[in-house]
Amino acid sequence: MIWGIGEKEEIDLTEGGVNAVLRVSRRNVHRAVNLLQAASARGDKVDGDAVYRAGSTARPEEVENMVKLAFNGEFEEAREKLLDLRIERGIEPETLLKQIQEEIPKLDVPEPVEIKLIQKMGDFDFDLLRGANPRIQIEGVLTHLGRIGNRLKS
Repeated sequence: MIWGIGEKEEIDLTEGGVNAVLRVSRRNVHRAVNLLQAASARGDKVDGDAVYRAGSTARPEEVENMVKLAFNGEFEEAREKLLDLRIERGIEPETLLKQIQEEIPKLDVPEPVEIKLIQKMGDFDFDLLRGANPRIQIEGVLTHLGRIGNRLKS
């Protein structure tokens, strides 16, 4: 479908762009079309970068890297990545929290730890909805990941 729209609208669409549209839109057709339109309005080629910018979403590998850094106790590096995503790229904390939560199952942790981490993500999300400071909440996610990673190493 995305390829067909790209052809009819004469959009220079890459495979990476199509994959990004499917990921960011979560396969919601209405959102996918809007995202494709927004990405194509920004330039000549619609690739993954254009789609992630248009969707105000981090690339999955960026979030995966940030989560791994935090989990491995490299908090300052993870925090730098977080600040880049939040301040330089303007990605909303709710979006980042959802993306971080998607990375939890990829961590090499026992199932009970994974369940606790997912539950904790829900707590952070709830606090954000109640109006807690977004920067403190997302940095709290990174510190929590670091504490869990540190405990598992010991």
